[in-house]
Amino acid sequence: MKSMQWITVIVLFGTVMVGCGPSKSDIATSEAETQAVIDALATEVAGTEQSVQATEDAAQKTTTAEFNQNATKTANVALAATNQAGTAQAEIAAQTQAASSMYEKIVELAAYDYVSSDIGEYIELPDFSEAWAQINWYQWTRTNIFPTDFVIRADISWDSASDSANWFNSGCGFVFRETSVDNHYLVFLGLDGNVNFARSYRGDWKLLGSSWYGNVDIPEGSANVMLVVEGDSFTFFVNDERVRTQVDSALPEGDLGLTILSGTNAGYGTRCKMENIELWVIH
Repeated sequence: MKSMQWITVIVLFGTVMVGCGPSKSDIATSEAETQAVIDALATEVAGTEQSVQATEDAAQKTTTAEFNQNATKTANVALAATNQAGTAQAEIAAQTQAASSMYEKIVELAAYDYVSSDIGEYIELPDFSEAWAQINWYQWTRTNIFPTDFVIRADISWDSASDSANWFNSGCGFVFRETSVDNHYLVFLGLDGNVNFARSYRGDWKLLGSSWYGNVDIPEGSANVMLVVEGDSFTFFVNDERVRTQVDSALPEGDLGLTILSGTNAGYGTRCKMENIELWVIH
């Protein structure tokens, strides 16, 4: 734009200088007029330059603002991605640590021949919390996981709506190798302090055996429990203490469930909570 303005001035000046026999006064007048035109054009050019510069400055400011906005957006996106990546890494680290802790337990169990192999798959299950108020009955929640040989452990807590419930029929535990209501194994820590193994086979319910663990807190308390199942041998631990090993071969496979038993009809009955539920499927 600046070059084109100056070209116009040069052409105009040349046009003015070309004539046929002007007088001195005419030349002076023409020079004065030409100078006036040049001054006017210079003023116009200066104004145009200022206008162009102002436009360029405004465009530069707009570009800078847009750049800053885009840079801010990019930085925010990068920060969000970094935070997300950091969260994912933290979750992976936590899961890895939990799996490592479970694996150490599996190695320990293998050393004492409770399991024949330390090779397997680690699964973290969601927390469980249920209440049941039908006296001397139990119910379970299926995990939809069908491990034949496995180790499961959890931090459990319980409370009862009654201070005089049938404690031998109150408690928390696991149903395993379940194919139907009529076919499953049951193991639980009773609030009378006993660990009980039972079986329902073709609708015939049978208590397979019980072993005393010790007094537990009632009407509310907590413990860490672990069930080891491999082949025909089932072993239950409470607070890392082996309480009972049961042998049975009636049911070879099925679903794994979390169970609650109620020794009272009062209020909510018995409530069981399970946290930090970890499963190791033996291969």
